Amino acid sequence: MAKTNLKTATAKQRILWKIKYFSREIMGMKNNLVVFLQTIRDKSPNVQFQKLIASSVPFLNAFVQNQNGDLFSRIYRHPLIQGYSLPYEVGHAKLVHSDWLRSALIRAVCYCSSVEDFNLERIYLELTCLTNGYSLRFVETHVQHFFNFFHL
Repeated sequence: MAKTNLKTATAKQRILWKIKYFSREIMGMKNNLVVFLQTIRDKSPNVQFQKLIASSVPFLNAFVQNQNGDLFSRIYRHPLIQGYSLPYEVGHAKLVHSDWLRSALIRAVCYCSSVEDFNLERIYLELTCLTNGYSLRFVETHVQHFFNFFHL
């Protein structure tokens, strides 16, 4: 059977050729990734990886989901970690936690693919501060400063 020239091939033949070509490329990338991950495991046995193929996966503190071909993402919280807790260290001033709140809001903007998810995360962060003894005025002031600073 003679090789088909892409210029003279039918649309179906071109599509099949592209699928076959990209399948080989993807398999090559997969093999390279497996070798790369094994190298990391060999050098750092404490690093844990989990291979997972699904319509939704947690990845680097983000929850990534495929909903009918659309990509959605939001903040991921591990179910075993207590909610509404701040990253405390003894002697931290309120300034440190105001920086934490601002950083957490920036992370929420970056991770959340919808305004609704961002608002849910913002409410969660506000409740976290309130349940840890910060005043409503402190929370409102810092959230408003965040919105004003980034012109949101």
